[in-house]
Amino acid sequence: MKRLVVAALTLFFLAQFSLPQARAQEEKKKGGAGPFLASCCLGPRVGLELNEGQGVRTVEWVRLVFWPVGLPWSGYEGWQAAGPEGCLANVCIGPRVGNEFPERRIRTKEWLLLVPYVNVIPRVMISVEALNGKTMAQIEKEEKLKK
Repeated sequence: MKRLVVAALTLFFLAQFSLPQARAQEEKKKGGAGPFLASCCLGPRVGLELNEGQGVRTVEWVRLVFWPVGLPWSGYEGWQAAGPEGCLANVCIGPRVGNEFPERRIRTKEWLLLVPYVNVIPRVMISVEALNGKTMAQIEKEEKLKK
């Protein structure tokens, strides 16, 4: 019961910060608390793509709240998008990484998310990029991620 309450409160607070913030960012400027929290909690590329105007996908919310259902679902999406590599990337790194694997390489910061006890540092670094208003398209150009 406690886990359900914690999950519901987490979802509520994320919705309070990210949804209105994402709408306001489209009208004003990029960055802010919404993309920061999305990158921290939903996946490394989610906040960066919120800055581009893309929304949060259903599978990302489901993966956050109902992990046993969301994890296979995101793996299946990755398998359809990029085969076994996309499936592993979606399950192990983040829900958008495998879907974008045919077009974009995986960043070094995203690879570091797989290292135990160190993975907090790259997650915060990616989230701060989203907070400052960077987009995935800018990072793709800077880091030459385009295949």
